Amino acid sequence: MDKKLSKKLILELKEKLLKDKEKSLTQIEELKKEDPFQDPDHASDNAAIDTDVREQMGHETIEAQIKDLEQKVADIDNALRKIAKDRYGVCERCKKTNCCRSS
Repeated sequence: MDKKLSKKLILELKEKLLKDKEKSLTQIEELKKEDPFQDPDHASDNAAIDTDVREQMGHETIEAQIKDLEQKVADIDNALRKIAKDRYGVCERCKKTNCCRSS
């Protein structure tokens, strides 16, 4: 049985995806502002070694979080493309909605 998702459910999912995308993009911008390496004085200050280490760790943590959020945005964009092509919820391998992978 190859039952497609209802249009109402698809619209609800699309709305949620768009909200999640906007939230993720906002989080990315906020994280970029918190990055210690974005401080223009960072390169020229003569901070103690422990401060440099903390800044480096903070920068690496923020970079990892941004990378994760950017992947989430890419996944959301992929889902939105599938919705636009009426392919959301369809297995890419067998082209069915209830395929061998869902069991």
